Amino acid sequence: MTKLSKRAKFLVITIDELLLIPIVLALLLVLVPEYFLPAVLIALVGTPLFLAVKYYVIYPVLGDESYANYDLSGQSGRVYETVTPTGGKVKVGAEIWEARCETGSIPCGMDVMIVVREGLRLVVRPQK
Repeated sequence: MTKLSKRAKFLVITIDELLLIPIVLALLLVLVPEYFLPAVLIALVGTPLFLAVKYYVIYPVLGDESYANYDLSGQSGRVYETVTPTGGKVKVGAEIWEARCETGSIPCGMDVMIVVREGLRLVVRPQK
């Protein structure tokens, strides 16, 4: 996956709104020409104002790390559906995750410790 800089992310999430301005102005020119000049003046003042406010609000949260990649290692859960080396399900907090264990099987209702997260699947072991 390609990592984008904060400025590139901001540009990507703003470009559609910027492209909408000339489209709206062109429609106004064709459909209601008497409102074209006031709309251009509003766009000339409003666009930089919109960009400044959006930049101030959005830019700080466009960090490099993804909030979806949280670490579950060491947390405990409960087996929701028998876990084997090929699959199963565990409940961690309010979420139900796909899981597998390294050896044997872990029956439903047993407490488990999360060893590692592999994408959307957890590797678990019985809790002692």
